[in-house]
Amino acid sequence: MPLLEKSQKTVLSMKGTGVRFRMKRATATRKGQVNLSPLIITLSVFKEDQIMKVNALFCSAVLAFICPSLSTQGQEPSLSVETVALSGQQIPGASSGVGFSSFVFSLPSLNESGQVAFNIAPNRENSSIIGGLFRSEPSGELTTVIFAEDQVPGVDAGLTLGDISAPTLNNAGQTSFSGQVLGLTDGLEFDDFFITLSEGSGNGLDRLLSVGMTFQGGTIASRGRSAFNDAGQSAAFVNFDLFGGSPSDVAILLGRPGSLGLVVQTGDQAPNSSATFAELTSPVLSNSGQVAFTAELDGTGVSAANNEAVYRGGAGTLAPVAREGDPAPGAGSGVVFGDFAFGTVGLNNADQVAFRADLRGTGVDDTNDSAIFSEGSGALTLVARTGEQAADLASGVVFSIFRNPTINHSGQTTFLAFLSGSGVNTDNDCAIFSGDSITLDLIARSGDLVPGADSAVFDRLTAPGTNALGQVAFTAFLDGPNVSSLNGNTRGIYATNLDGQLNKVARSGDTIEVNGELRTIRSLSFQPGTGNEDGEASGFNDEGQLVFSAAFTDDSSGIFIADTNPPTFMLGDVNLDGAIDFLDIAPFITLLTTSAFQFEADVNGDGTVSFLDISPFISLLTQQ
Repeated sequence: MPLLEKSQKTVLSMKGTGVRFRMKRATATRKGQVNLSPLIITLSVFKEDQIMKVNALFCSAVLAFICPSLSTQGQEPSLSVETVALSGQQIPGASSGVGFSSFVFSLPSLNESGQVAFNIAPNRENSSIIGGLFRSEPSGELTTVIFAEDQVPGVDAGLTLGDISAPTLNNAGQTSFSGQVLGLTDGLEFDDFFITLSEGSGNGLDRLLSVGMTFQGGTIASRGRSAFNDAGQSAAFVNFDLFGGSPSDVAILLGRPGSLGLVVQTGDQAPNSSATFAELTSPVLSNSGQVAFTAELDGTGVSAANNEAVYRGGAGTLAPVAREGDPAPGAGSGVVFGDFAFGTVGLNNADQVAFRADLRGTGVDDTNDSAIFSEGSGALTLVARTGEQAADLASGVVFSIFRNPTINHSGQTTFLAFLSGSGVNTDNDCAIFSGDSITLDLIARSGDLVPGADSAVFDRLTAPGTNALGQVAFTAFLDGPNVSSLNGNTRGIYATNLDGQLNKVARSGDTIEVNGELRTIRSLSFQPGTGNEDGEASGFNDEGQLVFSAAFTDDSSGIFIADTNPPTFMLGDVNLDGAIDFLDIAPFITLLTTSAFQFEADVNGDGTVSFLDISPFISLLTQQ
């Protein structure tokens, strides 16, 4: 396609099509506006000896090009998502005409196949509002796993299911969740008693554990969070009234419904030590059946200087990863582990851990006494330390506080950190980082401009999630001159793509096309997770798909999947050179005159290349 420039005139022509587009270069004043005075357009369209009349739509599109007030220039495009479920939609298995009520408080989970599991709370003041647990199948069809008010599997008749927690969905399409037990048994009201149900046995939904359940001579008094892996195993934290005749009251169990086994209980001897376990935290779980957790120790040789540790393993194979008082790798001679962040340890399916720990020893003070450690490189390594220069930020900006990290299958560690130092204030003191001990990348920082907005900035960042591709996703609260609760645009979900570029996934105030109509997002929720690496619920998978719930200004709501790695073609880049410019005009017109199809030219997304694409195509040109 020849391009000739003479006296500021550009001539575009294509042999065989008889299309010629001639224009004098326009002068751009600012993005989205064109100075009309020097613009001269001469358009002649011919094919062989036949003169073709220009369609009126093409003329209107040209007018839109030279007159921004007639175009959609400057507007953000509507978000393209896949709808999983909508309020008002018929509930599978319910009476005809009974639809989903609201997804406002739903935190859906997502697996590698793109299946979604989500809970709906019942409304006991309105029997027509049905609660339950629901799942989309690989075909996209919705199914009901269990309704609220249904008989609870594995317990006495007459006990029914009440409120249901957000579920975990594994890559085998199985769900695990907890729910309230309603009803009477032996004169005891179970209204405040909970049960954990799982499909991990392969025989449908069954009881994993419940309050009042006996286990090896003990009675479960309460239960904490459970992790659930792709093999259908669950790792559960429980408290006992009495366990095996010992004074121990806390344990970690591992297994499937009907075949739970003990991993560790308080009072057990800690491996590689004369100490015993005094306190345990809720475990995370890999696909190989390894659990990881932090613990407090007691007994012989134990003092305040060495009474905490991180453990990994299974029943009979537990081993310490790090213990308070041990040398901290990479932190310098004489520096040892201090207290461990008593909470969740990061774990991936390679059975590598990541965690946050305090430091003590030579040269340690309150400016450098905390660090992130990870086994992502193979051995336990220091990834980041307070007081050190923060990656990708101006000299003098240092790490100040860390939040608990996650680790993906590639060994990359992701965490939220607070900053201090040169130029740092309350408007820009929070950031998300991801990487390893060699390369750590800044993902987002408070105070930075938000992708997809002209003036909004990140205000507060939440704990991030990650997947095996190294992508990072998180929810953020926003600020800026045009950001307010009144404008309904204060919160967004953001994710990096495969190139590491941070993009907007969805934001309150955005519009989504739902069933052929645009709806404006009022609020939205997203559960980040680690792509099901640690047995925890995840809304972000290793395909780069992200599931979120959204409520709209018309009081409807729904659950949606967004693709954070959309197809690589770029609408408007018809000649495939990576840019949308005047070089795309001639091939675009060729497609118009031949009725051929090309994704890049189908700018309005209706599946054809026609005159309906002209106006949005020229709008794209004017944005460049």
